[in-house]
Amino acid sequence: MAQQLQFRRGTTAEHLTFVGASGELTYDSDRKTMVAHNGTQPGGFPMQREMVIDISVWGAVPSTDGDPQTMTNNVVAIQKALDDAQIIGKPVYVPPGNFQINDSLKIPNGVQIFGAGMGTSIIDGSLLVDSDSIDLAVMKAIGPEAQP
Repeated sequence: MAQQLQFRRGTTAEHLTFVGASGELTYDSDRKTMVAHNGTQPGGFPMQREMVIDISVWGAVPSTDGDPQTMTNNVVAIQKALDDAQIIGKPVYVPPGNFQINDSLKIPNGVQIFGAGMGTSIIDGSLLVDSDSIDLAVMKAIGPEAQP
């Protein structure tokens, strides 16, 4: 039986929608891992299984000086990580830092979100969980106990 073997590379975002040929191997340049494809599964199957989805891999950038005027609005990157976590079935990790959002985030059903600890991993903005709003400016931290 003939099989096709191809090698390509791309970012994590590109891999999430890519359906490769059966037996195709690609390199995820963000995760630094090989991905095997079967011709049907979008995103393929990473060779190195990741335990969590780190929002920084999806492009979230923490504030370096704490000044709201210079903070990056991370709402798009974090929402993409949350949405992809539901598809992939992995929890979302917020690394140490203050991540500013200027709009609401919605945690999809079944997605867990956790951080490095109270006062260490901070999302500053508002969060929607099952249509209920939680003010993260008051919460000021995402710790293991904050998983929905």
